[in-house]
Amino acid sequence: MNDYMQVNPVAPHFDSTTVDDFCIPEIRHLDLYQGLDPPSSPNKDIPLSPETPREVPENYALWKAQKTYRTQAQCLAGVDELVVGLIGELRDQGVLNNTYIIFTLDNGYHIGKHMLGQGKMMPYEEDVCVPLYIRGPNILEGQVSHYQAHMMDLPATLVELAGGIVPVEVDGISLPLSGLTTTTTTLRESVFSELWRLPNPYATAKYPRIGMPTVLASWMLVGLAPRWRIWRQTYAYAQQYFPTQRLLDRFNAVISVLATCRGSTCAKPYKLMHPAGTVGGLEDAMSAEHDELYAGLRRFQFLNCWQLYYPELELSWVKDEL
Repeated sequence: MNDYMQVNPVAPHFDSTTVDDFCIPEIRHLDLYQGLDPPSSPNKDIPLSPETPREVPENYALWKAQKTYRTQAQCLAGVDELVVGLIGELRDQGVLNNTYIIFTLDNGYHIGKHMLGQGKMMPYEEDVCVPLYIRGPNILEGQVSHYQAHMMDLPATLVELAGGIVPVEVDGISLPLSGLTTTTTTLRESVFSELWRLPNPYATAKYPRIGMPTVLASWMLVGLAPRWRIWRQTYAYAQQYFPTQRLLDRFNAVISVLATCRGSTCAKPYKLMHPAGTVGGLEDAMSAEHDELYAGLRRFQFLNCWQLYYPELELSWVKDEL
């Protein structure tokens, strides 16, 4: 029998009962990290696009960024204590070496990047990339993987680590852990993320394998004007560029699939366009013989946006098929 426990600390979220929007640390941690500033980044004063204004006045943004970063670090000192306590309890019970521990977050956070203030609602590296650490039996110490995982891959991974068989209905695919999971030929080419929140909802597919830097294909509502945003992106910069219409057609097809997919289709979105399995990824799909197919697919579209996910307001060629 396998046991499962999930621990979700509130820190470093801010205290919603205050007007300051800062995390409130434990009293014993108030003296920690005095003078700590957010790490500098070349994108600090680089807008995401020419029309992007500075979100908050510069002096206020600097002051708030410093206090936000410091109080978050102080609050995370409590999370450190929690982790130490959990590992100590597992060790005391004699099960630490038979337990897989996964440490991750549900989102990233930007503080003073791209002329923005602070938040987690943008489709950029600072917001969508999170750490993922795994410790447990047969996990090599110090091993680093550059594989692009998705949060929905964790349930499938846990099922396999526990000795089970992943149901075909599961959207995620197991992380490629050598000798521990069966993922060998099905690797994730792109990662989908979506946000329903006024005023700028988005649906994105992130492609880390198209050379360097990362390519982010984003279909957004900017005000009331729907448009594609395509960036060649590193952690430091997000530079808009203008790809060919052929590439946009492929991005549209994949985002339309990933926004509605179920089960294995989420790992193999091109299978829906090419049932024979002759196209396995974007490189195959870019062949000129497929231009007519992709050009004829209906565009992904937000009819409107509410403050909650309402899929009936999303239109795409996939929904037409359904």
